[in-house]
Amino acid sequence: MEKIKFDIVSTKWGFVALSLSKHGLRHVILPKAKKQEAFDALCAQLHGEELVPDENNPVLKVTGSKIKQYFQGRSVEFILKLDYNVATQFQREVWSVARTIPAGQTRTYG
Repeated sequence: MEKIKFDIVSTKWGFVALSLSKHGLRHVILPKAKKQEAFDALCAQLHGEELVPDENNPVLKVTGSKIKQYFQGRSVEFILKLDYNVATQFQREVWSVARTIPAGQTRTYG
């Protein structure tokens, strides 16, 4: 069973859960009002992996810090290795295009 490291950070907008596999950042759960809600939302995304709390992991610490800054309205550059292993091909294509959209801009399709 694969072990997934995780941490839950408190932001201005609520609790954000982060998970990290050996391949990179796997999940970012959008803010929830309660810490348990963020944890439950993270658990709902799993595919049999074991969650291991790791609040001292350097990647999770840096990512958590940047997410806190982001929700404070600061401009933050996220340069992270992402784990696409559990994503569908469609999700991978959407994320690839989304990463090219400059901050503060939107795009539509169709």
